[in-house]
Amino acid sequence: MSFSSVPELWRQSQRLFPQLDTGRLELDLSQVDYADSAGLALLVAWARWVRDQGKEIRFTHLPQEFAALAGAAGLKVLLQPSA
Repeated sequence: MSFSSVPELWRQSQRLFPQLDTGRLELDLSQVDYADSAGLALLVAWARWVRDQGKEIRFTHLPQEFAALAGAAGLKVLLQPSA
């Protein structure tokens, strides 16, 4: 998830997320092999967007790069599962 892949991922999510019937979305990030600040920004945007719709989002298998970037930016709480 990088500057080059994030725009397409955002477009896909705008099309797919509204089709979900459940109130909870779980995204498995175990296949992410590269993550930069653009990828982190995408996760934050997804978290805010889904929560603004009154739904929950949970990220599983968060790559270490995301955890480190989120911690440094003070955004780690946005990537935590909802209580």
